[in-house]
Order: sequence, then C-alpha cells, then structure tokens
Amino acid sequence: MEINYDPVELAEILQTDFSRLTAKQRLTFGCVCCLVENALEQMFFVDAARETGKTFLTKMILAKTQSQSKTALGVASSGIAATLLP
Repeated sequence: MEINYDPVELAEILQTDFSRLTAKQRLTFGCVCCLVENALEQMFFVDAARETGKTFLTKMILAKTQSQSKTALGVASSGIAATLLP
C-alpha cells in the first residue's frame, strides 16, 4: 500500500502545480528533493505562518518522492492540514 501510487496522477500534479510554488517553496522543494534523490534519509519539519502554503509544499514533495517509487510519509499537526495530505 505504501508504494501503490498512480504515476499518471503524480506526473499531472507535478506538471500543473510546480509553477504555483513561490520562490521560497521552490528552494525548500529543491533542497528536500536533492536529499531524497541522494538517498540521505532525513526528517523535515516545515514551520511557517498560517496560509503560507505549507500543505501545498508538502503535497508537492510527496508527489515528487512517490513518483520516484520511494516511500514518503507526510504528517501534519493540525486536523485540517492532516485531512488535506494524501
């Protein structure tokens, strides 16, 4: 179940939503994805003010990681954000 992703859906998410990332989100996205691609197992904590796109960024990172057939776990501390994560 952890690797049963829909590659077409993930590719669509990455293609359509990548341009919506802000400059800071792109920087974070790039750093995290680089570490994942180099198999450096890490835990990341994204902290920012509300409504700054933390959930959106997390969904993008999960889509990129899962599109590479890697296992990723996204968690959120609030109920609303947690329901929005895949």
